Amino acid sequence: MINPFLNFYKDDQTQKDAIVLEELVSNLNITYQPAKSSFTDSLKGFELLTHLFNCRVYRNFCFKNGNRQTFYLLEVVAAHRTSKFTVYSIQPSTEEYRIYPFVVFKTSLTIGHVIVRPETISDKITELIKPVEVDFKNHKSFSFKYFVSAADKDLVTSNFPFELMDYLNKQRNISLEFKDGLCLMRHSKAINIKDGVELCKIASDIQQILA
Repeated sequence: MINPFLNFYKDDQTQKDAIVLEELVSNLNITYQPAKSSFTDSLKGFELLTHLFNCRVYRNFCFKNGNRQTFYLLEVVAAHRTSKFTVYSIQPSTEEYRIYPFVVFKTSLTIGHVIVRPETISDKITELIKPVEVDFKNHKSFSFKYFVSAADKDLVTSNFPFELMDYLNKQRNISLEFKDGLCLMRHSKAINIKDGVELCKIASDIQQILA
């Protein structure tokens, strides 16, 4: 069943994504135990969402892993805006709406508001001019791979689990945000079955690490 809320978009790319989402949910129903619970917590102020253009959160799907821990797959729709430049004029920008799968779960980890995302070349250059990220001296390879920003740096360096750093150091294209007792996760790409399944597995693994 395709999400009827997505029908208002002009192009059909989001409709194709909605079909992929249904296939992803079917795959997850085999690996995890589906549950009827619905995600009702507020995601206001989560930067992984606010940094997306024209972002909207639609459906959510609840699952329980082997340890009976609950996580939710979120259907997030956002636009990618592009503009065409020619010698004579600037063409109107176009927007392509895509679905991006997010996963969210509750956690008791006390590190305040923290964002963990893959570090870019731009981040490394910025750090040379004005250091702002959190560096972990006890796990230099993790610090090299990820950009970590935090409201309270001392709280993070004291309480961020080494086991979680070690695990994330082996992953790719994953971003996390901890805020208000929740962990929100996303993959860098638009929805596809392989990355969606992997995202849920990583979320389940992290839940067990933090348990």
